[in-house]
Amino acid sequence: MILYNEENLYETNTFLIVCFLSLSANSFAQVTETFDIATFQPPKGWQRQDKGGVVIFRTTNEQKGTYAMIMLCASGESSGNAKSDFEGDWQEFIAGQLGIKGKPEVEPVEKKDGWDVVSGGAAFENEIGPSAVILRTYSGFGKTFSAAAIFNSQDSLPAIEAFASSIKLKRLNPENS
Repeated sequence: MILYNEENLYETNTFLIVCFLSLSANSFAQVTETFDIATFQPPKGWQRQDKGGVVIFRTTNEQKGTYAMIMLCASGESSGNAKSDFEGDWQEFIAGQLGIKGKPEVEPVEKKDGWDVVSGGAAFENEIGPSAVILRTYSGFGKTFSAAAIFNSQDSLPAIEAFASSIKLKRLNPENS
């Protein structure tokens, strides 16, 4: 059973982005892992997969017909503009991989630990049915780094929110970036 229908996904898209952006600092007794320039606490019980410059965490509930995936993309060179970095990552990692044609609903740039952060999301249809995707791109120190969450149920939102709030990026020296 999928908890969303297409109309509901579009209405809740803004809500999901706000939830993703206003994460509380949850602290769990979990191991901190590192990938590229990020440290984070992986979601408990999710399967991890490393695929050439991308780390993916997945969970599914076949009884409910739900799934969620978190994807971390290795850092790259920044254009020097956070919004441009987000748009480039959206095209490469989201639109290109998921076939999403529409533009994401994008939040204003935030500052976090010296990084400019742009977040946005969209609802879409896939072979499983209605789903949603949220992308957060960090830009600064000559680098860009992105994390995305793709899901079809609110069941996974607590784990996605905890994961997102646990991400910490290295503060890079400009001469080392």
